[in-house]
Amino acid sequence: LTYEENLLPSYAKFPNVTEGIPKDLTLPFIDFVKKYAIEAAVPRIFQVTGLGMDDFARQSTLYVMQTFGAPITRSFLGIVGSFVPVSKRNSDIYDAIARRLGEDVMYFSTTVQTARSDNGVEVLVERSADKSRTLIRAKKLLVSFEPTLHNLDGIDIDEEETSVFEKWSWSTVYAGIVSHPSLPRLASYTNTAPARWMSLPELPFVGRFDYLGDENYRVLAIGDRNFNSREARKLVGESLEQLAAAGTVPGLGNGAVQIKAWADHGAMQLHFEREYLEAGAIAKLYALQGRRSTYFTGGAWSAQFTTILWETNNQYVLPKLLAEL
Repeated sequence: LTYEENLLPSYAKFPNVTEGIPKDLTLPFIDFVKKYAIEAAVPRIFQVTGLGMDDFARQSTLYVMQTFGAPITRSFLGIVGSFVPVSKRNSDIYDAIARRLGEDVMYFSTTVQTARSDNGVEVLVERSADKSRTLIRAKKLLVSFEPTLHNLDGIDIDEEETSVFEKWSWSTVYAGIVSHPSLPRLASYTNTAPARWMSLPELPFVGRFDYLGDENYRVLAIGDRNFNSREARKLVGESLEQLAAAGTVPGLGNGAVQIKAWADHGAMQLHFEREYLEAGAIAKLYALQGRRSTYFTGGAWSAQFTTILWETNNQYVLPKLLAEL
């Protein structure tokens, strides 16, 4: 709880270099674990929030604290409750939001060009279906996707923005629905070794096979920024073969794993390496908020959890944005 207000729900109170960045937050997580003798907690932390991280053991403690932070810890300890949709389908939340927004959203479209200044913004948008274009003029622009240089193609970022965004590191995550006769029903598998607390997989790896019902399993494959879909799909099959070779599941026979659905989550868990954190990268990141009539939200600006991002928006982003309208 010591650093909670520095990390959640936003970095608004994160110390700058002059104020002094706490050493604990820039320690590799494995060193932090040893320093405070919390080895027994590592498998659970990894299982719950560490699967999408780039090199979890060597990740700066700041990012582990942010994802498995005070809110999740309180929930695990039974101090606070948690909730899910009655249907158990998280997508219901976003479907309801989509209905609320109605036709005010241009789905399946791409930003072709922007012009941003302190006086407002212009955004030229192209629809993928018919290539038609729409020019949007607004007082402010709110960017909510992961701000990698690739994703920002079409947006007129300047040198100051580039100097921050070019320093990102991230992992790439693929999710799929798979089935195979050797995967038993009512069982799920996570890539951890409970008896060896500090034994963690190295990139790339399959994080888990989660039973969904019938013959279906959800699978997560994680790699570095260059990890591609072909490699991820191949790794899923190899991981199932490893489970069979270890006797965890029955032999596979001649049947290959069936991939019924597949999705690219893209860049996940954007973060700065230790040297940039120590040089004040967080303060430089947040200094971009409001420049050229542009604000940012999303996982790169807080924890990559919807409820925490709602609080980021409510407590930080929206008050600043609305105050300037």
